Amino acid sequence: MFKAITGIPWPGPVTDMGTAPQHAPRSGATGGPRRGRFENETGNASIEFVIWAPFFLFITAFVAEVAFVFTVNASMWNVSRDVIRRLAYHQIAPDEARDEVLRHAMIPDAGYVVGVVEDLETVTMTVSLPVRNASLLGLVTSRFDGDLTVTLAMLREPV
Repeated sequence: MFKAITGIPWPGPVTDMGTAPQHAPRSGATGGPRRGRFENETGNASIEFVIWAPFFLFITAFVAEVAFVFTVNASMWNVSRDVIRRLAYHQIAPDEARDEVLRHAMIPDAGYVVGVVEDLETVTMTVSLPVRNASLLGLVTSRFDGDLTVTLAMLREPV
């Protein structure tokens, strides 16, 4: 009965349950011989790669771009925290704050805008960077007009 339906002889009883019986390869969708011009399947993996590779490369580039922007933002917070601490302890003058931010920034020539406001008790510093300048490839950030902004305030130490 098995041979009548499939055209393949019955392999006999399976003695080892870990292996499957070996069958002859099927050449057509119904088990019969394949006919037509699509008989040769060589190159199918290449076609699939050409179709899917750009999609996966774009997703990978997108993730790398977003991760880099978040890394630049975290770097801005770290540098700003260090510089405002030095301002609050009177170790640097407010005029030197921009130079300190640029010296320790992740992307030194990206166009940071640094503002420092001092009064008798507090010092407030704002560091901003256009999102377009905080990118690796410009895939994601070229479509945004916003800024990455860090604003910190700290009590000044008495002189």
